[in-house]
Amino acid sequence: PIEYFKYHIDGILTNFPSDTKRLYKYHSESFYYPMRNNFINIWIPLFVNKKKNNGTMIVKLKGHKKSYSFNEYSGYNTKSVDSLNEDENFHQLEIPAEELKEFESYSIESNQGDGFFFHMNLPHCSAINNGDLPSYALVFRVYDFRSDYTLSNLNNLKPYSNEATRNGFPKLRKFKK
Repeated sequence: PIEYFKYHIDGILTNFPSDTKRLYKYHSESFYYPMRNNFINIWIPLFVNKKKNNGTMIVKLKGHKKSYSFNEYSGYNTKSVDSLNEDENFHQLEIPAEELKEFESYSIESNQGDGFFFHMNLPHCSAINNGDLPSYALVFRVYDFRSDYTLSNLNNLKPYSNEATRNGFPKLRKFKK
């Protein structure tokens, strides 16, 4: 039912030529939103078509069926700062390469305005833009919050944070489907 849905526009990811500061290593969106149990991701190229050479997204086909560990740090090729501030580099929750060996990589080639819908646990990463111009993608999520671990409206709520403890209620239990 529509009354149980929520959407979150993450923003427009800009992929500048030859720049790695704003790129992600292989990760799953479920790592970034651990209190959310049922959502899909939507990725839409804007302004220019996304091709293998201009900074598209790469997914691991059928990788959503497995659980993963992750390494947490900021940076891309080297560790940046000990902070969650993303002004300089994205915060990485990288899936170790050995956990992804069994899955085939697939580069999304898509025209501007086409939408790519994918499972919250699908491993994916950014590709470096080897073109001459920036490329862009709109990223957002649609949640069915009935099975979430929180009632909070904060999208990226993490367990054991101040935000998590402020929004709970005694004896509250997960809503059964």
